[in-house]
Amino acid sequence: MKTGSAGFTLVELVCVITILALLFLAGGKLLHLGSQHLDRHAFRFEGNYGVRWVMHWITKDIRRGKEFAVVNPGELRCQVLLPAHSGNLVWVSVRYWLDSGGNVQRSEGLDTKPLAAGIASLTFARVPVCPEAPQVCLIQVAVKQKPHGRNYLAGVECITQVLPRSEIP
Repeated sequence: MKTGSAGFTLVELVCVITILALLFLAGGKLLHLGSQHLDRHAFRFEGNYGVRWVMHWITKDIRRGKEFAVVNPGELRCQVLLPAHSGNLVWVSVRYWLDSGGNVQRSEGLDTKPLAAGIASLTFARVPVCPEAPQVCLIQVAVKQKPHGRNYLAGVECITQVLPRSEIP
């Protein structure tokens, strides 16, 4: 008869299973934390991109536009010089506003398209350049992203002032 050990004892197997379970739990927690971190950065990136895209379109139209009307702090109307189908440049009515769903809308003539989603506020204001020439005004634009999720991460906010070419004396 042999008197040696032919396998592992129950205590050794329980210890190995416990160590492996702890390693899997730690790995799962690290994976979860990594996905949360990625989610926060993706939210910031998308918000930054959306806010910058809105600012790009609005400032481009303000620079090329005339007859600006800040209807209320959240709506801007103007005439913008755009190419027509014939190739000629024509003045087209353009309107920007924030709808109830948090989407910035751009209306060009009868065509309305969303520019960005997840926007908390969009405001416009006319800012006089100097008291001696009150007719010359900058258009101030402020776009703010909605806060994110349960922890309410602060959203991206951009404010700029644009001098329309039509306002230059």
